Amino acid sequence: MKKIVLTITALGMAIVSFAQLSGGIKGGVNLSSQKWKIELMGTSVSQKYDGVGFNIGGYLNYAVNEAFAVQPELVLNSLKFDVEGENVSLNYLSLPVMIGYGFDANKLILQAGPQLGVLLSTDPSEFRDDNYYKGIDFSFALGAQVNFAKFNITVRYAIGLSNIVEDKLSDELELALGAPVDLSIKNSNLQFSIGYKLFGE
Repeated sequence: MKKIVLTITALGMAIVSFAQLSGGIKGGVNLSSQKWKIELMGTSVSQKYDGVGFNIGGYLNYAVNEAFAVQPELVLNSLKFDVEGENVSLNYLSLPVMIGYGFDANKLILQAGPQLGVLLSTDPSEFRDDNYYKGIDFSFALGAQVNFAKFNITVRYAIGLSNIVEDKLSDELELALGAPVDLSIKNSNLQFSIGYKLFGE
């Protein structure tokens, strides 16, 4: 009898836990920026390049309590930039883990959390094939999500924390210019997306 009670209790806890879990799909538009900073012979110059890309993926949401929730996601982020008239694309598999705090019965949720990006491909391809860009990009994201029925709208800004340039590119610039070069390139991304909840409350 004791084993039966323990089994029923475990099943009940699993049902409660599953009831706190929801998930769905999302997709939208990226307004991306890339900041270049180069230091040469004691002089520092910065330049920013912008472009429009897209995002598509899925999410899980685990409600810790009535207000707080953890939302890990798996998103394909295509970041596009116009660099001096040349179109450049960086395609990342992004893994944000957002911590959310809800207002008005979670109709509005403020979110913040870290994001890991794994570089899948670039255009031109030599940026990745020739190891000019690092394979990992770290960023921190802030945003808000509005929920209505099974749909949600998310606005999120991810600011790059890591320099994505490999030493190889800086070394080639030093050879070409004949002087030490310190080059830094960081991504940032303003993301708009529409989501649809596939399961959960």
